Amino acid sequence: MARSDAAFASLHTRLFALYGDEAVLRGTEPTNAIITNGVDIVGEYATEARSVTTADLPAAAAAKVGDALAVRRDPLSDVWVYYIVDDKLSDDGSSAKFVVRLQ
Repeated sequence: MARSDAAFASLHTRLFALYGDEAVLRGTEPTNAIITNGVDIVGEYATEARSVTTADLPAAAAAKVGDALAVRRDPLSDVWVYYIVDDKLSDDGSSAKFVVRLQ
């Protein structure tokens, strides 16, 4: 692994630890997730636009479309928000971005 690859992997780990919320993927796999509401997605030739919620997950979590994702947005409360992974937008090898919808 090149030094730059190791540096970027370390950066992603720190970003998820700092900005990520506690999450559980598929009901049993603990991970962190960065949830963003109100992301505008524009289709081909700007013919379709929609506003969605996205979840950034570590690539090591190996999330797939259809997986259940539970996220605790506030670490001081025991309130969990439940999502379904709906569509994969990107994957750079360290993190993956998905469209999610409320369950």
